[in-house]
Amino acid sequence: MQLDYQENYNNRLTTFINNINNKYLFEVSKCCGWGYFQTFYKSYTLEDLYRNVLLETGFENINCLYLLNNNERLEIPRDANIKLCDYMNINNSWFTPIYPLPLKVVYRIYIDDGHDHSLCMQT
Repeated sequence: MQLDYQENYNNRLTTFINNINNKYLFEVSKCCGWGYFQTFYKSYTLEDLYRNVLLETGFENINCLYLLNNNERLEIPRDANIKLCDYMNINNSWFTPIYPLPLKVVYRIYIDDGHDHSLCMQT
């Protein structure tokens, strides 16, 4: 009986991951290494992105969301007029998959939660 539950779980999880077609998959991280996976609809605005990260983390507030590339930081504006897919297209060199193919494409965004992380900048 236990095997049936585990097999059902694995099948549903695989189906969920394989059917993320109208969403992006992000690893939302703090530069200290803490993080989690979260999906975002491609049609979301950047404001939706912030709102959903806040909902998922339970944080009361975040200073900003940002990207890192060779220790350079690009802050994602909190803008209800810019769609996530458009922002990613404009800044495509900042959005590179963090895991090698053939794994599902996952992008990383960082949370600035107000703590001093200047000594732990990662790429």
